Amino acid sequence: AFGGDYAALYNELHEKWIAEGQGAGSLVVQLDAKALELGDGATVAAWGGLSGAGEPKLLKNQTPSGGPAVKFDGDDHFDQAELKSSGEGDLIIAAVLKPDQTDGYHNVIDDDDANRPMIWIDNRDPQSYEANFGVGGDGPHLPPTNSGTDGWDIIILDSKSGTIYFNSGAGTHTAPAVAWAPESGSEVFDFFNRDGGASYQGLVAELRVYNGASAFGGDYAALYNELHEKWIGDGAEETLLNITYQDGQFSLTWNSTPGKHYFLESSSDLREWSRVAGGISATDSNTSFSVEHNKEIDSVFFRVSSE
Repeated sequence: AFGGDYAALYNELHEKWIAEGQGAGSLVVQLDAKALELGDGATVAAWGGLSGAGEPKLLKNQTPSGGPAVKFDGDDHFDQAELKSSGEGDLIIAAVLKPDQTDGYHNVIDDDDANRPMIWIDNRDPQSYEANFGVGGDGPHLPPTNSGTDGWDIIILDSKSGTIYFNSGAGTHTAPAVAWAPESGSEVFDFFNRDGGASYQGLVAELRVYNGASAFGGDYAALYNELHEKWIGDGAEETLLNITYQDGQFSLTWNSTPGKHYFLESSSDLREWSRVAGGISATDSNTSFSVEHNKEIDSVFFRVSSE
C-alpha cells in the first residue's frame, strides 16, 4: 500500500503533523565523488548541481577503500547554493575529506553570515577543524585534521546542538550551538571557499548537508557507519584477543579471516591515530603481530582493522 518504504511513510507523517507545515528534514546537498562519471584526472565542471570554479580534478583510488575523490589545489571551489531550512531549525554537515593546507584558514562550507553554521580548516598547532566560528560547549574542541585512516577524516557537525562527531559514531567534540532557522526560509552558502577566497586545498570524497536530523532518523552512529563503510572500508575494528608485553615489545593477537589483510594503528590519547603496520596477511583464524615499545610514551592504545 505504501511500497514498503517506511522512511517515506514516516517523513510524510512527520511533515504533516510534526514539522509545523515547514517540512521534515531532508538531504539538501550531496556531493559524491562516486557519482561523477569522468575519467581519472578529469576536471570537475559540475558536481551535485553546483558549477566548479578553477580546475578541481577527479582522482581515482584515493580513499582507503579505493574510492575516488575530488582534488582541490587551493584555487578551486564550487558556486554558491541557496539552501532551504525545515521546521527542525538545524543544519547537519557530514564530510569525508583529507585536507592538505599550509597556512591561513580555508572553508569547507560557510553561510557567509555572522550566524555561521560552517566548517573550516584552521592553521593552528595542530591544524584543526573549526565549526560555527569559534569554541563552545564543554569540549574538547577543534579536532585535529588528518587523524583518521591514511589521513582521511569523517566529520559530522550538528549545528543546533553544537556536537561534532569526529571519526566516530558518538559525539567527540563541541562547537558553539547555532540553530539554523533563517527568517526567509533559506540562506546562501559557499562551498570550499568564502567569497572566492580562503579556498579549500586537499581531497574530498563526499559532502552532505541535511536541514534536519529526521532525514537520517537522527541516528548519527548509522550515518557515520555508512560513510565509514563506503569510503574507509568495511572497517569494523577487529577484536583484539590478547596483548602481552615482554622484553620491550607488545605482542598483539586478534581474530582474523584467512586470506584477508589487516592494518594496525596506535594512539596515545584515543583521538589521534597513526599507522604502525599494514598489509598484515592472515593465514589462520587468529593473527599475531609484535610492536616495539616506545618508552618516551607513557600510555599507548592499539586498534586493528581489515584493509
